[in-house]
Amino acid sequence: YGLERASRTAFAHFFPTAEGGARPPFGMLYGLPVWFDESLSRDKHIVFNACAHSEATRREYPAFARLVQPKVALLRAEGLTHEIAAAPA
Repeated sequence: YGLERASRTAFAHFFPTAEGGARPPFGMLYGLPVWFDESLSRDKHIVFNACAHSEATRREYPAFARLVQPKVALLRAEGLTHEIAAAPA
């Protein structure tokens, strides 16, 4: 898919209002695609940080998928599961 995990520096560039390393789940608000590992699409609910490491939000996956329309693919690598991936900068 030509994806790689973005560095904190790359995230800071795209999401200046988020805490360092905290990934907002709504990339489309920033003109970026959202990619999910296919294993996440089977979960009834998802929990993700809310632009801060101390705040999280829980949503039903079907409602989230309708809103965000993530690209779903087999993305996990050894030692990396249930991660949101970002397109390379």
